[in-house]
Amino acid sequence: TGSGTIIEGSFKMHPAAKIAMFVWCAILASIILIAALAPLGGQARPGGTVQVSSFMLLLGLGMVMFGRWLGRGEVRALSEFLHETLEAHEAT
Repeated sequence: TGSGTIIEGSFKMHPAAKIAMFVWCAILASIILIAALAPLGGQARPGGTVQVSSFMLLLGLGMVMFGRWLGRGEVRALSEFLHETLEAHEAT
């Protein structure tokens, strides 16, 4: 701009990670649903399938939440770094 440089950025999950998490959750939800409904169709329920799949689903979601928790102060830290290093100020 005429009065300086504007730096913009965003913090979000990479699109490939979003797709991988969606596929992970969809597959596990399908396994849980099929295993839970198997006895209704006269089939024996696979032992432990619902529990293991539920644990894996919660583990995947927990990893996302843990990653967000780890990055909780990054916006502030990077903003302070830019202010100090570039002697920058907030745009009005």
